[in-house]
Amino acid sequence: MTSLDGRRWEIGLQYVFGPNAVSAVYGNGKQERLISNPNDEELQHMMVAFRRTLGPGVFWYMNFTWADF
Repeated sequence: MTSLDGRRWEIGLQYVFGPNAVSAVYGNGKQERLISNPNDEELQHMMVAFRRTLGPGVFWYMNFTWADF
């Protein structure tokens, strides 16, 4: 028998100052015994982002992403 039970959570925050914004997100999850893999699967991920408004409707983005599966 294969279980598809699991859990997942994320937390993030954003700070806006003038035309700039920075944000960070961290997440963690686990899924028990996937059908394709009899072992538990775990996931951790993090993203840090920067945004600058260059003009009306024009933005410049820079992101750093890390994930461990």
